Amino acid sequence: MKIINISIMYNWEDVDIENDNIDVFVKADDGYNYTLSFTTPKHLQFVMDNERLEYYGSGYPLIIVNKLTQEIVEQTVKSFAEKAGGYWLKFYHFGGFMGYIDDILFDQLKAKQVERRKN
Repeated sequence: MKIINISIMYNWEDVDIENDNIDVFVKADDGYNYTLSFTTPKHLQFVMDNERLEYYGSGYPLIIVNKLTQEIVEQTVKSFAEKAGGYWLKFYHFGGFMGYIDDILFDQLKAKQVERRKN
């Protein structure tokens, strides 16, 4: 899979590269537009401290990067698109579409996996 375009809703200059999260919009050559969420470890710590949590989880699947720079985001997206036919790009998009995992999609994937194991 090849990437045609990578963009974010805001200007890169407005992103706190060490303590922020952003949604990244990806147009691929398969004709589909993917949305991925990126964050930094410092931002995860900020969220846990702010919400008084000892853990972070049970939420939208996040891609964690050291810094939120355009170069790192583009490198990550391209890497995800190149590996296993875009598996990770699809995983992070469909695994968190609209903030939850679609049970129907999950059940279909589970059924396929069970069938593969039988064979």
